[in-house]
Amino acid sequence: MKTGGNLFIGDVRSLPLLEVFHTVVELEQAAATMPLQELRKRIRRRVAYEHELVIDPAFFFALQHELPQIGRISIRPKRGRYHNELTRFRYDAVLQVSSECAAIVGKRWNWSRDGWSIPKLQQALLTTRSLL
Repeated sequence: MKTGGNLFIGDVRSLPLLEVFHTVVELEQAAATMPLQELRKRIRRRVAYEHELVIDPAFFFALQHELPQIGRISIRPKRGRYHNELTRFRYDAVLQVSSECAAIVGKRWNWSRDGWSIPKLQQALLTTRSLL
């Protein structure tokens, strides 16, 4: 990728909105007489058993710390005429390359080789969030 190029990552499900998403789904399906405790239990279960990829937008800012070739980052809410799952709980990310970046595009990620783990990723995201 040449300097000044953009990497578009589209239709990403938002991790910070995951619980809200499942709350909306459960509220749509719940009977008016369902006890609040049961509703909360169902929402927690849906969140716990989520099987699709969801990414916190902060991930891309943490990635920028690891890959200084990434210059500007733009997080864009999905646009649309209708308010639905696609427009309310998804976003697009655009990463602008500030220097030669061919290594990023062709790189195969190996979390263990690169020293990453879930706790390290969580810490990187928390650190980045405090910088925003």
